[in-house]
Amino acid sequence: MAEYEVRVAEHPVCDFCSDLEPRYLEDCETYEAYLWSPGMDPSKSEYIGHSEGAWAACEVCHQLVQARKWHQLERRAVEAMQRKHPDIPKNRIQKGVAIIHDTFRRHKRIEDINP
Repeated sequence: MAEYEVRVAEHPVCDFCSDLEPRYLEDCETYEAYLWSPGMDPSKSEYIGHSEGAWAACEVCHQLVQARKWHQLERRAVEAMQRKHPDIPKNRIQKGVAIIHDTFRRHKRIEDINP
């Protein structure tokens, strides 16, 4: 059973920090995310979830993506997840966010689709 669970919101939210006013789309290829470490047998990697297409982003997260400030974006997402799920250990949240964001970065399309 996967350690992390990806959920789809009932209403539009920022896919990075869950802000209720996403205004941008960060173009991204559809992908699957796996828990994997360098040196680990790829066949033993654990499926975490998938992402389909563009990610919604609030103003702050969009600016962080555009500036490629990945560590700040990750920290913002971790803090938001901690507020939302105080019962989940911080290191578990950090690990999950790091995997999902790393996979997002590798699949992000270069061109900006925002007006």
